[in-house]
Amino acid sequence: MLALSGAWAELVTVVTAGVTMMLFVAPWLFAPESETKSESLSVFHRKNQMQIALWASVVLVGLYLVLTLVLLLASIDAVNFDAHEVYGAPFVLAFAAAMVVYTGRKGDSNRNAWLVIGTLGVSLLCAVWQPAAFGMDADTVVSSFLVRGTLAWLMLPMLFMVILPVAHEALFVQRNRGTKQALWRRIPFGAHVVHLGLVLLLIGHVYTTVLVDRGDASHRITMMRDEVVIDGNFGYEFNGLVFQSEDLEVGDGYVGVEITVYELDNGAVGEAIGTVEPGMIRFDSTATARSEVDTLTRWSGDIVFIFDGSQAAGLMSQSVEGGESSVQTVRVTVYDLPASHSVWLGWATMLIGMAIVVAGDVEKNKGLRLDSKESDAEE
Repeated sequence: MLALSGAWAELVTVVTAGVTMMLFVAPWLFAPESETKSESLSVFHRKNQMQIALWASVVLVGLYLVLTLVLLLASIDAVNFDAHEVYGAPFVLAFAAAMVVYTGRKGDSNRNAWLVIGTLGVSLLCAVWQPAAFGMDADTVVSSFLVRGTLAWLMLPMLFMVILPVAHEALFVQRNRGTKQALWRRIPFGAHVVHLGLVLLLIGHVYTTVLVDRGDASHRITMMRDEVVIDGNFGYEFNGLVFQSEDLEVGDGYVGVEITVYELDNGAVGEAIGTVEPGMIRFDSTATARSEVDTLTRWSGDIVFIFDGSQAAGLMSQSVEGGESSVQTVRVTVYDLPASHSVWLGWATMLIGMAIVVAGDVEKNKGLRLDSKESDAEE
C-alpha cells in the first residue's frame, strides 16, 4: 500500500512502485502449495462474509492511514485537495459494505451478498447517468473522467443503507442482551456506538468535503457595500469594516468584514438570519497573517466565511488614506455546508463509544485481578 500510495501521489514512478510491491508479493507467489484442500473464497458463503467483515475494519483503517500519510507528505510541495477524496472513496465504500454484511450476519448470506452487489450497481449507474444530482459542486471535475458527484454516488447509497442497521445494532441489540452488567460498561456496546459515530462522520464527510471544491473560484464572492448579493440559497450584504490594533489577545492588527446574511423567499431577499465577521490578524514580527474564520450555524448545516487575505493589506492602506467609508467592495470566500452537523455528531458519538470501551476494559481487568487474588488465596 505504501508503494501504491506513492505512485498515486506521484512521489515514485510506477515502475519503482511495481518493483517494491513485487518484493513483498514474491514470497507468497513462490510459496509451496498446501496439500490440504482449501475452501473456495465465495462472497455468498456466511463464513467468508464474516471473515471479510471482521477483518475489514483493521485492514481498511491501516491502509487508509498509510494512504493519508503519503498524501500529506506529497502535499508539502504541492497541495492537492482532491487526492484524498478520490483515492479514499473505495475505502469508505468497502467499510460501508463490510458493515452491511456484519449487521446482517443473522440473516440469509445470499441476501446480504446480493444487497451489497445491488447497491453497488445502483451507485455505479447513478454515478454515470446523474453525477450532478446532489447539487453543490457535484459537477466539478476531479480527474480526467471523474466528477465530485461520481464519488458521492459511490459512497452515499451504501452509507445511507447501513446507518439504520448499525444504529439498531448499537441501541437495541447490544442494549437488550441478557446481562446484568451496566450498559456503560459493556465493551461490545461501546464498539458499536463507535461504528455508528463513524458512519455519521463519513456521511458528513461526503457532504462537507467531497461535494465542496475548496479551490473553486465560484466560492469567492465580491460584495458591494450596502447591496445584497444573492449566491446560492442566501443573500449577503457587506455592511462595513472593523479595524483593531489594541487589546488583541494575539497579533498586531485586525481587520474584519461585517456581513449580514438573508434568507431567500421565492428568489427574493427575505429576513436576515444572522451577522458574521470574518477577518485577518496581522503579525508584524513575521510579516504573516492568520485568517479568522466565522461560521453561521443553522439546523441544516453551517455556512463558513473566510476573508480573502490577498486584499487585507490593500484594504488597510486604502482605509488609512481615504477612511473606512472609501472601501466599497470586499471579497469573501463562502462555503455552504449542509449536513455539517453530522460530522460533529459523529465525532461526539465516537468519543462516547470509546469512553464506554475504556470503562468496560477497566471493569474487565478489575474483575480479572479479583479472580486472581481469590485463586491465590484458595491456593
